Amino acid sequence: MWNRRRKDTFEDIFEDMDDMIKIILESRIDTEDMGDPLVWGYSITQHGNEPPEIREFDNVSLRD
Repeated sequence: MWNRRRKDTFEDIFEDMDDMIKIILESRIDTEDMGDPLVWGYSITQHGNEPPEIREFDNVSLRD
């Protein structure tokens, strides 16, 4: 009996998440007026025993 109640709880959670995703996908956002997205991040690559290579990428300056 406890397992059935728990399953119902998870089913409710996933149904709510499914509804939220449908609402997001159905809503249209006009991105033409928003301009380019602001992006900043870094990537780390390491080959074998070499020191890691850290690369920054962005279209904004965080140093100002």
